[in-house]
Amino acid sequence: MEKNITLPVQTNMWKDVTDKLLMPIDWLRNYYGSVLGKEITIRQTALLLNVQAAFAMSALPVDGPSLMRLACCGWFIYALKCCKDEL
Repeated sequence: MEKNITLPVQTNMWKDVTDKLLMPIDWLRNYYGSVLGKEITIRQTALLLNVQAAFAMSALPVDGPSLMRLACCGWFIYALKCCKDEL
């Protein structure tokens, strides 16, 4: 006697999961787009977030080690260059 089990197919499960995970980034994309006055992509949003993180890491730890602050300033300059090239 054969035993066949049918499993429900959830083809949209991964799309639903990625949509939920990308919702905050999509919100930021819409916000940055309204501030800049043009439509931007998720990659451009990630570049803007990278610039903001680099600025925070280079400006906020005032009493941090000098070598770390110099490296963060280099990161900030590199992030600005990448953002300028993309936008």
